[in-house]
Amino acid sequence: MSQYFKVSGLSPPGALKWEAMKEQFCVDAGHSLCTLKNVILLEWENLVRNVISSSQHESTLILLDHMPKILDQLEKILKEEYVDEAELGKNHGYYRSTMTDFSLADIMTEYSLLREVLIEYLYPMGDMRCAKLIHKFVDILLKHSAIEFINSQIMHRSLTVEPLGNEAHEIKANPVIPTPNPSHSNQTV
Repeated sequence: MSQYFKVSGLSPPGALKWEAMKEQFCVDAGHSLCTLKNVILLEWENLVRNVISSSQHESTLILLDHMPKILDQLEKILKEEYVDEAELGKNHGYYRSTMTDFSLADIMTEYSLLREVLIEYLYPMGDMRCAKLIHKFVDILLKHSAIEFINSQIMHRSLTVEPLGNEAHEIKANPVIPTPNPSHSNQTV
């Protein structure tokens, strides 16, 4: 918007039309996502398999995991519907922790690749607002996936630590109290 229109408070000719068009671009990107969903999933899967070595032995079903639901949620966001990204992210992080050999770095990489594919396919149809929505959506998913992945790893490790047997009870019942070593006594010369 030119300086004149900012100062005067007037709208430039066509400004309202442009605002309406920008809204439509995001909605169009949402519809495009619906149409291109399988192509986006296939491209994302190929990128993940080429970049993340721990994905090589995973089945397509395990690898895709929550991705179709994630794309459905993004479509709703682009169409300005409310979704709960946190829950999807948590579920994805939990399943990556328990059902795959993925590391936290692998999860971060797969979200980076998802962002790359989404921007490649959807940005030409949208505007900066759509790009920001996509980035924010992926960031929120990544944050919650990472937190849940770490929490699941911690929980898994705490459950698989060998419990202490009778030795622990004996130590508690008969604690060993160190006795001073006579060779180290404080002697003055």
